[in-house]
Amino acid sequence: MIKETRELSSVRHPGGPESGHRRAWKGICTGMRQALRLLLVAALLFVAPSAMAFDVGALQKLLQKEEQVQGQFSQARYLRGLPDPLRSSGDFNIVPGQSLLWHVRSPFEYKVRMDAEGLEHWADGRWQRDRQTGTGDRAQLAFFRDIIGGRFESLSQHFSMQLSGDEKRWQLHLTPSSVLMKQIFATIDITGDAYVRTVKIAEAQGDRMELEFSALSHGQ
Repeated sequence: MIKETRELSSVRHPGGPESGHRRAWKGICTGMRQALRLLLVAALLFVAPSAMAFDVGALQKLLQKEEQVQGQFSQARYLRGLPDPLRSSGDFNIVPGQSLLWHVRSPFEYKVRMDAEGLEHWADGRWQRDRQTGTGDRAQLAFFRDIIGGRFESLSQHFSMQLSGDEKRWQLHLTPSSVLMKQIFATIDITGDAYVRTVKIAEAQGDRMELEFSALSHGQ
């Protein structure tokens, strides 16, 4: 009889202490899940809009500078039939809306300037208007001027654009859409942050060119 009484007293009923603990734990877990949901919603509210807002228009605003932009470049050009790339380096200067100065320093020195009137090259101690530069060369210099300076209005007329990433690290893929650009370029890939850092160009005839920009600054 005593044994039966002990066994009966050890039985836990639904309303007993263990059931109360279970309900308490369920309440805690439910509260934690609700808190996690709130944190997730808050994260989406604060993070998602800035990521979603980074489009070509935002990239253009990021790259455009009111002052002149200057820096250094290194270029590797891969030509069909040559085992090694042709390498050159130098510096450049862009005055927004006015001109681009492209100064090759190695392996030889050569300076060319592009403004609203066309191209000039430095020879015999003075700038000389270049009347013989081909359409392709002018188009490439205009491209460098516009993309480094964040001037996408003219580029959008000749290329379709696919942008990925954010303002700290982005990549822009260009595919030519106009007849002229299709004759010159196959694809163009550009990466950067607050400045353009690399440009990789696949030309229509099979050659390739890779550019890296460094020591970039503006307003000097």
